[in-house]
Amino acid sequence: MPTLIQLAEWCKAELAKGKGHLHTNHPVIMEEEQAKRIANKPDNEGKRKTKISWETNDAECYSLFHKQRERYFKFAGGNPVLATSVVIMALQIQRDEDIKNFIEAIQTVKSREPGEDG
Repeated sequence: MPTLIQLAEWCKAELAKGKGHLHTNHPVIMEEEQAKRIANKPDNEGKRKTKISWETNDAECYSLFHKQRERYFKFAGGNPVLATSVVIMALQIQRDEDIKNFIEAIQTVKSREPGEDG
């Protein structure tokens, strides 16, 4: 995701190429959008959002996520509120330091070239 400064520079460059008449997708400030998702205030009809989704950008990651999601749903008897609550609990009990360590470990493994000894 580009910063607003990067987005502005990109826009200037595209305008300089004569592309000002073309359309783009709507830009948003991710931090503001995330704050709105966390607040999850009712819309004009009084409804609040309930669907969770995100792009993994990796087919294997997508598959592994859904395999584990199915595991949670199975033990919750197919109850989406119960299964999601348990997943959230599993996420909440991780300390920030542990999350950082998990990320570093995965990045280390993924950065290795195939065939390289660990």
